[in-house]
Amino acid sequence: MTKFELTISTNYVPDWTYVEALRELFQNALDQQTENPANKMLFEYDERQHLVRIANKTSILPVDTLLLGQTSKVNSENQIGQHGEGYKIAFMVLLREGKKIYVHNYGMKQEWEARLVKSRRYGNKLVPTIFVERVPVWNHIPDHDLTIDVQGITPEEWEAIRDKNLHLKRRIKNLNEYAAGDIGRILLDENESGRIYVKGLYVFTDKNLRYGYDFEPAVVKLDRDRKMLNTSDIVWKTSDAWLHMFQYGNGFMHQEIIHMVEDAVLDTSKMPFKSFNNSISDEFAERFLENNEYCYPVCWNTPDETLRKINSLGLKQKSVTYEEYCMVTRSEKITDLLKNAKIDSLQDKFKVLLNEIRERLTEEEIRHFEDLIEQIIN
Repeated sequence: MTKFELTISTNYVPDWTYVEALRELFQNALDQQTENPANKMLFEYDERQHLVRIANKTSILPVDTLLLGQTSKVNSENQIGQHGEGYKIAFMVLLREGKKIYVHNYGMKQEWEARLVKSRRYGNKLVPTIFVERVPVWNHIPDHDLTIDVQGITPEEWEAIRDKNLHLKRRIKNLNEYAAGDIGRILLDENESGRIYVKGLYVFTDKNLRYGYDFEPAVVKLDRDRKMLNTSDIVWKTSDAWLHMFQYGNGFMHQEIIHMVEDAVLDTSKMPFKSFNNSISDEFAERFLENNEYCYPVCWNTPDETLRKINSLGLKQKSVTYEEYCMVTRSEKITDLLKNAKIDSLQDKFKVLLNEIRERLTEEEIRHFEDLIEQIIN
């Protein structure tokens, strides 16, 4: 038997738990299957034995992959992890949490066992150590060339693992989700609100988002700890997802986007509203006019000249979000309301005055003022 001490302190990645560690092992197995669809992965839980099993049909694990930075993966934008540290760190975290790890490395004719051992080389510090035994002859041929068994996972811990993994959730229920092209998927279930996943694996939660999102690995970049490199960029990605749905989605999704723009939610805040075609702007305009009779939309950057025209026509100003304003004012259904606006006549000037002081007048005073305006001879 040969042993290999890993140069990883047990204090490394202190915020990782068994959830992140098993996410890492799941991710590795998934990436192997992505690289070669024939290399089917297995990820299952045995509640009786408190055991999680991760396996791939044709994978192998050479001992040189125990070197930090060494990896058996090819660089691919479709793979989640490409840093070469994953399974070693996962092993350390699981050992730190008191789990047992056995690797049935049939493709290499080896059995591995991972343990925390006091190292003389490192001043009796506990370090993850891999014990490798050569097994030329096996009692039976396993179904998978590589199998990793993690023992000591309770049913409660398994539930926590499944909660952060869309692949496992989909095994037990149908998720309310929509594909958004090459960007990923939009998750409409309320309990997924604000959750960000990459290829089905949980990354973080942004409570300011209305919906959840499962992005493709090529769309977002993660750091070594599988965290977002720049969380502020996520809104551009969610907006791209909804833009795809607006262009190719069904009627329900169209209406949902209109609601989101009206509510100024973060998810759609980076959509390129000014570049939308007229038919989309008309949809927003029709909805605005249905709900706001004798009104014209305004926002913080409405030009003064437009405000004067609104007042001259006796229209009410209806405050809307900047996003909605950009959409509806591109439609002729809205801009045509101001085509005949003039503010040169005495009557128009009194209309402007009335709109400016309307909130300070009683209903009777407003009606009297309007009667006087009608009697003015231009």
